Amino acid sequence: DYRWKREMVKELTDRYSARGADVLSIVTKQAEENKELRRTLRSLSERAMEFEVHDLLSKAVPCGEVKLVKAIFDHRPFEELKSLAIRIANSERAVVLLGNRGDKGQLVFSCSEDLPSKMNDLISDACARLDGRGGGSPRLAFGGGPLVEKVEEAIQSVSEHILKGQC
Repeated sequence: DYRWKREMVKELTDRYSARGADVLSIVTKQAEENKELRRTLRSLSERAMEFEVHDLLSKAVPCGEVKLVKAIFDHRPFEELKSLAIRIANSERAVVLLGNRGDKGQLVFSCSEDLPSKMNDLISDACARLDGRGGGSPRLAFGGGPLVEKVEEAIQSVSEHILKGQC
């Protein structure tokens, strides 16, 4: 047990070019700096997402008084995609269709609360095109499947269906 501890202290003193007694304060300081950097990164990520929300809304297809937002990403983290869809739907009257081409195809559909669209019904048909499944609520639904190359086709199909119904 003591051998392991001595080796650990030796490795840390070598890594930080410090005396053994100083290692704890150096590691503590780095942990605090790391925590602050994570907060800064989270804050900057939030700001970047707000810009992205506005950018996607500016490119949306008008459908009566509603905006149809469509976007496809490559290898985007799922939680980020979901958060983006929710933010767009909460900022303006919109139907949001987002796709992701990663290890598998992923879809996230969302709509503003006052719209009659049922995202859970739309996601089932779209995910079937990806040879997968999906589900959710009338306001937010998501799913996916292994056929990554069909993500664009699935989004386009749902988009056409929505536009035929005039949102």
